Amino acid sequence: MKHLLIPQVTLGTFECIIIMLRDVVENNSFSMLSFGVFIQAVLKWWFLLVLFQISLISIFVRNFVLKNTIRQIVFGIALACIIILQQCGVILQNNIPCFVNVVPFALMFYMIGFYTKNLFTNTKLFMLPICVFVVAILSQINEPILMYDNQYGNLGMFLMTSLCGSYAVIEFSQRVNSNFFIWLGKVSIIVYILQFHINQYCKFGVNRILGKLLASFENAEMNSYLGIVLTTLFSLTICIILAYWISRSRYIRKAFGYE
Repeated sequence: MKHLLIPQVTLGTFECIIIMLRDVVENNSFSMLSFGVFIQAVLKWWFLLVLFQISLISIFVRNFVLKNTIRQIVFGIALACIIILQQCGVILQNNIPCFVNVVPFALMFYMIGFYTKNLFTNTKLFMLPICVFVVAILSQINEPILMYDNQYGNLGMFLMTSLCGSYAVIEFSQRVNSNFFIWLGKVSIIVYILQFHINQYCKFGVNRILGKLLASFENAEMNSYLGIVLTTLFSLTICIILAYWISRSRYIRKAFGYE
């Protein structure tokens, strides 16, 4: 709860502050938001809520399911059936509180991670460029992924992209033993909370400052990709600087689940 739900509340609080500031700028008026609006702002974001639910279920899985082979098989079949029924539209996929609908798919990734952890600890260097290539190609072919809405496009391509992407990150982290990346992993939730709104303003800044430069490219697709890259770099840089300051603050860091 300290590491996942408190940051969720912080994320919702930021959302409310942005709403109030926007109201002041656009309407020249200030008004406090209702408690209901605050709750909606907190529950708006899916990732930490789903991760919290997975963490609770994992306690049951470790202490009950994984200790018996039959239970593992039954649990795996039940989980697969729920996911298949969701994708076939038999089970409701959206408009469920706290994104409970996303939990089965997320739990599947958790189980895959558990059963393949030994495989990932013995990675082969030559697989890294192959996995990066697969991710680059399939991510362009498949439809946009909206996991919070259980939209994965082609499931086969989505699973292949996800597993290859995970493999590539693990392989990279094992080969590049950097204290910076280790630290960045520890403050990743802080970066996650900050990046939503910072990314919006960085995008606005990139368009304003570099608008003429981007417009000079005749290829509209190149223009779009360059804008995304620059926005990401600026946003990530600002988030990392703020994450460093927050992680060193004795009290503020607790609001981000960092200890």
